[in-house]
Amino acid sequence: MITGHTELAKRIYFRWLISGLSWLIASSAWGQSNAPIAGQVIDQQTGAPLPFVAIYVPTQRIGTLTNEAGFFSLRPGASLPTDTISFSLIGYQTLHLTQQSLRQYQPNRPLQLKPSPTVLTEVTVRPRISADKLVQAVIRRIADNYPDQPCLLQAFDREWTRFKPGSLPRAVSIPQPEQRFLALAEGQLEIYKGRYTERAGVDEVRILKARRKPLATYFRYNADTCRLPLITNGPTLGLLLDIVRSTDQMTFLNPDQLSFYDYDYESETMIDGRQIVVVGFKPKSERSLVCYFAGRLFIDSQSLAVVRGEFNVAPGGLAVVNKVPRFGRLLLYLRNRQYIVNYRRQANGRYVLNDGQVANEYTYVDRPDVCIQNRLSLVVTLLSYGNVKPFNHSEAISFNQSLVEQLIPFESGFWANDNIIADEP
Repeated sequence: MITGHTELAKRIYFRWLISGLSWLIASSAWGQSNAPIAGQVIDQQTGAPLPFVAIYVPTQRIGTLTNEAGFFSLRPGASLPTDTISFSLIGYQTLHLTQQSLRQYQPNRPLQLKPSPTVLTEVTVRPRISADKLVQAVIRRIADNYPDQPCLLQAFDREWTRFKPGSLPRAVSIPQPEQRFLALAEGQLEIYKGRYTERAGVDEVRILKARRKPLATYFRYNADTCRLPLITNGPTLGLLLDIVRSTDQMTFLNPDQLSFYDYDYESETMIDGRQIVVVGFKPKSERSLVCYFAGRLFIDSQSLAVVRGEFNVAPGGLAVVNKVPRFGRLLLYLRNRQYIVNYRRQANGRYVLNDGQVANEYTYVDRPDVCIQNRLSLVVTLLSYGNVKPFNHSEAISFNQSLVEQLIPFESGFWANDNIIADEP
């Protein structure tokens, strides 16, 4: 016979058992959430891989990018299975998936982004104010559209150098012909950003860890030995490419230099579901000593924030870069340099630097048929506010410091717990 006390004990036991089982299931799901998610992103219409798609976990302020072949690897940190992960790219509709659905989706088939329709009309493309007046308004709104408190950006940086595919003369031989890259380095950085009401000079960068692959340092052109250049500045990319802040270098947003540029409306597009006005700019004179860039600014039509920049070094700027010193001679000739920078809108409506790339193309002065490509890529993988302080002077790196001096083997576990850009194909 079962007494009342025995029956009560059984009920308590079964409740404990059920609650314990639920806790184990939840713990299992939580543990799975920390495992990396890998996949590929393609164009829904053409099936083409999409490079540099921004991937972001808003609840954790964690992110990464797809590589040049559209592949990605993301560690969502402590996010829950129901937390949303977004995939966004200029000209495409942003894709939002929960972590749980994304894990079920990958790696069975690539994720597909749908192109956004671009509607151009005379009314929207030609607002009531001129393009240069709009840029002036953008500059006046910088303090309202970007962080009003210091923030810390943890970022991943990769630099590589290689011969331009399909352009290598038969006369050239390299000591490691099986290698895809002539130079390859990558690192994890921290970038301190002051308030955008402060001068940009307070911003700093320090290196947390980095590695460089031991690759070729020279190539042979017939009987001549040619040294390969060390092209760097990747570690400070997060300072240089913050175009709304580094206006001493990026003069197309410098209020004192606007008169030296021509600005014009080009088109409209969408980013993260928001209407974007595209304004083109170029130097009024190719001989200008302060206007080195030409390109496009992507401006949020509601907030007047610059959310993206695409630009290159203009002919006048190339002439300055390639000017041969009177008592020396340059090893390389810069043929082209392209910049891309993206900002991400936060929950408070302010924008923060998200990612940037610089693509260079060089030829040798004495060997103009040898073309070398160089790319620097940076993505913010973690954003932090609160109790953020500048670095110690000894920790901050100089502008011309390379990512890493010593050779460090590329072992598989080096980035075991970090968000990075997936390895290049």
